Amino acid sequence: MDTNQLATFLGHSTVHPPFNDFLAAQGIKKRPKLSDSLPYKVASSVPGLALVFEDSPEAQGMARKSEGQFVFHEIYFDFNPKKEEFVGEMPFGIGAARSLGEVQTAIGAPRVLRDSLNPKFPGAFASYLIGDIVLQFKYADAEGAALKFARIGIRADHHVLHGLA
Repeated sequence: MDTNQLATFLGHSTVHPPFNDFLAAQGIKKRPKLSDSLPYKVASSVPGLALVFEDSPEAQGMARKSEGQFVFHEIYFDFNPKKEEFVGEMPFGIGAARSLGEVQTAIGAPRVLRDSLNPKFPGAFASYLIGDIVLQFKYADAEGAALKFARIGIRADHHVLHGLA
């Protein structure tokens, strides 16, 4: 799946014709429903890649680009080798970069770089803001050598509240 093309649909609803066609071409038939439990996450045909949707984007301070109930607000990449690990390329020039150093080489210094504040989830955390897109990287270690997961999505009020955007 072309994650650069996928990222162009951030902020669009599931019924936006080009996005709906893109999802169908990728074999993604499931769409979120109000009866689903939160978060509205849809697995893709690509291991370790999921799409996350929001049913009230305006209340979250998210910019909507098209009409429809559910707005695509985040791409979730899982790098846990014990699960289905994402092995493709990430958008925004990140490509196959996985370590903190490689990501910094690809897109520059993060807006926020810190160790996890939660002792149950140790490791480095880095956040970037590119336009209205927030990129978040969580590493399993303080050095940023082992990427645990990444989230790339449209800016929301909670990103601003926590100093990430």
